[in-house]
Amino acid sequence: MSPRHGGCVDGWVWVRGLAVVPIVAALCTFPQWLHADESSASPDDTAVPGGITPTPSPIPRTKEKAKAKSFDEMSLEELLDQEIRAGELGSFGQRLSEYKLHAEVHGYISAELKELRMPWFNDDREQVSTFDLHHQVVNLRLGMFDRIEAESQLEWEHIGKDFYVPLAQIDIKMRDWLIVRSGYFVVPVGVFNEYQYPDVLRKSGQQPLFTREIVPALWSEVGVQVRGKVRTGASSNLNYAAFVSNGLEQAVGEGGSISAMRRHDRDRTNGNKAIGGRLGFAPTLGLDVGVSGYTGAYTADGARHLSIWDADLTWSRGKLLVRLEGALAHQEVTGDTLEKKGGYAFAAYRVSPSFEPFFWVEGNDLDAGPREQKWGLLFGSVVYPFPERAENVMLKVEVGSVRDAGTKTWGGQGLIQLALGF
Repeated sequence: MSPRHGGCVDGWVWVRGLAVVPIVAALCTFPQWLHADESSASPDDTAVPGGITPTPSPIPRTKEKAKAKSFDEMSLEELLDQEIRAGELGSFGQRLSEYKLHAEVHGYISAELKELRMPWFNDDREQVSTFDLHHQVVNLRLGMFDRIEAESQLEWEHIGKDFYVPLAQIDIKMRDWLIVRSGYFVVPVGVFNEYQYPDVLRKSGQQPLFTREIVPALWSEVGVQVRGKVRTGASSNLNYAAFVSNGLEQAVGEGGSISAMRRHDRDRTNGNKAIGGRLGFAPTLGLDVGVSGYTGAYTADGARHLSIWDADLTWSRGKLLVRLEGALAHQEVTGDTLEKKGGYAFAAYRVSPSFEPFFWVEGNDLDAGPREQKWGLLFGSVVYPFPERAENVMLKVEVGSVRDAGTKTWGGQGLIQLALGF
């Protein structure tokens, strides 16, 4: 443990342990809450946004036979027929199809021409312009009676060179202010991971510097999360998300890249759990501010801790979109604590239905000397070829530049990206 933190380890263990208690209690009382809420719900409560009302989930075929009889009135053949399907067509998928669930398949694709050298930049990096199928993503979604949502995503980057599962989660809604999420979920720290990571939701093709080393994207965790929204007025609300997870982990040593600690999907060396979340307030339509935090052991032996604090603001007014976000990470190392910080300011303006220019300014400091202090600028625009019918088709053209504080030079590259959500 770093001298700066003394004997705080036991305290954090108790805090993380206590954080699990309300989640377990909520799960235990879910059936009673759900029954009470359904009895008072209006017919409109089951409507799905967009006007599509899913077909109610019927009782499976095998249970339809049994519902008219009690357990002790059923014959042996009827009891066996509930679960034994010997000699029948299909397997697990066939059994699930009998529930007539409301399932969907979505995804997105982004193709790029990138690393275009700009002659006015003094960039000594090796850059070779290339076409790249950056993302190919398939999203599987299941909805049940407006109470249960399950999503699973498969992602291939760079035409199959990198394959991984960004998320696989189950949401159970008890109330508007209490949703339990379990599985492998995107962490609710800041706003970039949850709301801007997919290419079809983000204006820019590139990501800010701090999403690579301070609050890494895409960052997913295995654990349990509670989240929800409480209305505080006609157009205002308080929203929150809190989670307990396995946490980030550096396999060897200490003081390494935060981004490299991701995809630690299972604890094998120690059972230390991380906690985190975000608290947001939307005082009026189009404005949301929030603060986020995360803390947990990050070394394999559990001896060093990492804490991240984030603040964000999003303002959308008519054709204007403004987003500010900054983060500070405290990373313990032997005898010291590294302070890594970064942030960005982003603005976009919808000049016309088909054209939306944008820019950002950003900064990054990894507390490792001038070479790790960088400033960046990015200018670009989004073209919507079919704005009235398909805003999920986006052509992005942009130029970004980063100033290295060590060499005091500017380097950068251009990018053209076509993104399609389906």
